Amino acid sequence: MDLTAGTRGEILKRLKSGGPTTAGELSRALGMAPNAIRTHLALLEQGGLIEAHWEKRKRGRPAKVYGLTPHSEGLFPRHYDQLLEELIGELRAADGPDKLGRLVTGMAGRWAERLAPGLQGLDFEARLAELVRHLDLGDLMPRLKKEDEGFYTLVVFNCVYLNTARSHREVCRLIPTVIERLTGAKVTHGPTVHQGRSHCEYWIERRD
Repeated sequence: MDLTAGTRGEILKRLKSGGPTTAGELSRALGMAPNAIRTHLALLEQGGLIEAHWEKRKRGRPAKVYGLTPHSEGLFPRHYDQLLEELIGELRAADGPDKLGRLVTGMAGRWAERLAPGLQGLDFEARLAELVRHLDLGDLMPRLKKEDEGFYTLVVFNCVYLNTARSHREVCRLIPTVIERLTGAKVTHGPTVHQGRSHCEYWIERRD
């Protein structure tokens, strides 16, 4: 069931543009029976897209007020990738591709610094596993496979930088550089989604 289709989608848009409101107010705004609206609200609440609380009113009994949850914010269009691509394009035009490469390296370094404390005391394989867990929280949908002693393949199924990386391949060095900084391994970029694959591959070779 698509919780964002039809009337439920209209309810989400109303809550986004108008803020928290009651079932009665939604009923009047959308021209639907209150019971029908409550059915849609119940489904949205069960799906974790809205939440309700009781609110005291100046007159009468407290009212049940519905509002969006943080999870529902991801349903509304974002154009961060377009903005990022334009900013990177301006940077490249002003300072050249070498500057972009240095910035990506710097970003990887800061990312690695933030992760380093959580990797202290771990052996090589445990470090890799923890890095993959961190990447999964970033919605990259990674999967690590041990090929042989000291050799691993990291598969990333969801490239969150896809549109930007199509024009600025320097961005593709971010993940390999972080892994190299935190494990000392050699990381080679294998096939990518830009070559028509369904995922990106990184080949990891332990050096010590």
